[in-house]
Amino acid sequence: MMMIEITNIIHITIIKLNFMQNLLLRLFGHKPKTTVLKPTTKFKTTLPNNKLSLQEWVKEFNVGMMYDRKIIYMG
Repeated sequence: MMMIEITNIIHITIIKLNFMQNLLLRLFGHKPKTTVLKPTTKFKTTLPNNKLSLQEWVKEFNVGMMYDRKIIYMG
């Protein structure tokens, strides 16, 4: 009895899925084939000569972190 119920549920689900697919196909038509676009530009990153060290950056921007619900400033 249980197997028949599961089979009926699967059958009804497949019918609903087919109906939805047909409805979407009639509303929107076929999905166009998509192509992968490749980037045409190349980016180059350069570092400045006067780059700050980590310690200088922390002091200048007043960076901190939270540890054990307490704020600790690194600078």
